[in-house]
Amino acid sequence: MIKTIGVLVVLCGVGFPIFLVLRPGGKRIAKSVLTMIGGLAIFGGVALVIEDRITEVVSPFGKLTAATEKATADAQAISQLKERVENQSATVDLVATQAAKAKDLSETATTQVAEAQQKLDALNKVTSEATATLKTLKEEEEFRGLVIAAQNDDRASYDRLAKISANKESRFSAMASDAYRTLNEAHSSGMYRSGFHGYWAEDIDPSRFSFVELKQIYQKAPAGIRPALLEYIWSRDDIPKLNRMDFMINVVKTDSSLTAVEYASRHFLQGAALENKMNPMALDSLYEWWEKHRGES
Repeated sequence: MIKTIGVLVVLCGVGFPIFLVLRPGGKRIAKSVLTMIGGLAIFGGVALVIEDRITEVVSPFGKLTAATEKATADAQAISQLKERVENQSATVDLVATQAAKAKDLSETATTQVAEAQQKLDALNKVTSEATATLKTLKEEEEFRGLVIAAQNDDRASYDRLAKISANKESRFSAMASDAYRTLNEAHSSGMYRSGFHGYWAEDIDPSRFSFVELKQIYQKAPAGIRPALLEYIWSRDDIPKLNRMDFMINVVKTDSSLTAVEYASRHFLQGAALENKMNPMALDSLYEWWEKHRGES
């Protein structure tokens, strides 16, 4: 808008003096006055057209100041912009520094995590190996305990040795087979004790006991005197042979004492007339024979 007014002022500064000179019948005006009026008009118009470029103009009437405030405002804006750029530059430098530190920390952390993982893997490996070793030692200790228990007359341990020896996938199969064979031979020997005496109290007459009472006494008796009780029960001719053989085969099947099993088996074989035909520790064969021939007794 101001530039438009400036253009109009310039045009008036050129046209108005010409109009004053050329008008008919008018009073003539001095050229110096016309020149001054036109010059001022033209100068003022030009000043308005370029007002945002002029800060100070010297005229015949003194100094003219224009657009100073705008120039000052521009300078302030430039200064503020410069300050913002400098501040942002400092912020960018700080962020870059922090990012570099973060990168270093991240790389350090990654290295430490990798080292910790390696140590953890090594620890897990050692732990696994130790666990496997402990498991192996425990299994070996349990097997040794099983053999010792079988040697100490434990029937259940003897039966377990038989099962382990039959399991060819077990790493104890061969050792179990050797232990089982040794125990079997020991209880199958032709040399065995008989003719037991002194196991009844002096004031007791065992002949007065019925078969039912004798079985009850046997169930409560310690393993050490069971062979003697078996011998006595077998010698009682007043008890039917079928009942005595049933009792002996039941002892073979259920008694916890391996020695008692052996003696009951020997008495059973004597009753079946198989003393020299069957091993007293061939227990499965014993069961099969009795199942087939019980009705013949």
